Amino acid sequence: YDRKLRAEAFTTKVENAMGAFGKTAGPQFLNAFENVAIPFLRRSAATTVAGFTSIGEDLANYGTTTKDANATKDGGASTEESGLGGILSNALKSSQKARKAIDCLELMEKSRELKKRAE
Repeated sequence: YDRKLRAEAFTTKVENAMGAFGKTAGPQFLNAFENVAIPFLRRSAATTVAGFTSIGEDLANYGTTTKDANATKDGGASTEESGLGGILSNALKSSQKARKAIDCLELMEKSRELKKRAE
């Protein structure tokens, strides 16, 4: 019975200590997480998904395209390349486009936030 009371007292002390720590460090942690981790994860996820999507599309079409299929309306060659190097190049281009889109999205969010502050 005595051990049970000591265990309950210890549990209460730990819970109180963690609660006090959470009240002081919690907001700082959430602020850092929101400002650093979320943008990093957003960029990483968007560029990775765009790259894998591009690779999947290129692999699905691998060997089925011809020079005529890659020609553009104005008679020039398209920017898509064939072969393994082309697949990797297209994946990088897709990732860059996704990163630019995320940059634009973040700028729009910051713009809205600044407009709210100005009002």
